Amino acid sequence: MKRWLIAMVGLVSVMVMVAACAPAPEKVMTPEEFYRGRVITFMCASAPGGGFDLQTRTIAPFIEKELGAKMVSVDNMSGGSGFPAMNWLYNSAPRDGSIFGLIKGEKLGLNEAFHTGDPVEFEDLRKFSVIATWGSDPNVTGLVGCSPERPWQTLLDLKAAPGTKTTATNPWASGTFGELATGMCLGLKDWSIVVGYPSTAERQTAIFRGEVDWGGTDLATAGGMIQAGMIKVLGGSGTKRNVNYPDLPCLGEVTVPGMEKWMTYRDAVTSMLRFLVAPPEIPQDRHQFLMQAFTRVTQDPEFQKVTEERFIVLEGLKIGDEALAVFEVFPSLPQSERDYIKNTLYSLLK
Repeated sequence: MKRWLIAMVGLVSVMVMVAACAPAPEKVMTPEEFYRGRVITFMCASAPGGGFDLQTRTIAPFIEKELGAKMVSVDNMSGGSGFPAMNWLYNSAPRDGSIFGLIKGEKLGLNEAFHTGDPVEFEDLRKFSVIATWGSDPNVTGLVGCSPERPWQTLLDLKAAPGTKTTATNPWASGTFGELATGMCLGLKDWSIVVGYPSTAERQTAIFRGEVDWGGTDLATAGGMIQAGMIKVLGGSGTKRNVNYPDLPCLGEVTVPGMEKWMTYRDAVTSMLRFLVAPPEIPQDRHQFLMQAFTRVTQDPEFQKVTEERFIVLEGLKIGDEALAVFEVFPSLPQSERDYIKNTLYSLLK
């Protein structure tokens, strides 16, 4: 009996010691606790100084406030048309909600619909933890401009001008469809798209220097050049006259009958320009918290004031899974129509 009692006492002692040494169960943090006082990374899939960077840095302090974070640090990851950044965010970034990014949705959408051959290293863009998507409104921000050395004063002059006319862009960029819409809607007979201008800044400089005859521009990214007279505005690229240039015609007024569909294509591309996402499979409650925080940002009167001052328009804002609808426009077109778009673009590239 005594041996049995001694054995039991020993066993209990061992169990107590094991329990004492075992790690305490990890506390489940609420999203508020996770973000409070934390440094969060906001990745921008573009170089400093462009439209993407401007929007990222405009959003950062406001979402920092809504998350209760110590700091939201903007990290630019440029190059490769944004694909290195997008691939890293999808495949390698921490999946705990501590990092999210503003990436180029139109690049992913166009690659999916047209098989552009861009270096996408994942299968399904829909597996991102989607926070929001939005585009730009050509009626608010879109302009067509040229060098001040060109003799034209309006889109009508560009339309009537004889000879070859060139514009600049990068294949399968959002600007590509802006230039396509302008050239096709104006009915330009002899024109081409000069490639090799991957950034917005390079394209605006090409217009100013007269390296190309005309091109898309806007006040958000080229306002300084426009106001300094380095780029001459010929008109708006939307269906309504630009409020800043009410005396100049808009593209919708001078479009050749039957070519309106090119503005529809362009608008489909611009609707998926800004894709705000976190890596796949972050905790669901943190994903929800990020969506709610960004929604509050967009409703903040101070944020609305700042975006207006910087000519930033969150056109067609969609939150969460609703945002994915913008990526269905081109895949829903008949293959023959997609081939027509693709062949038209390739025939104009120079």
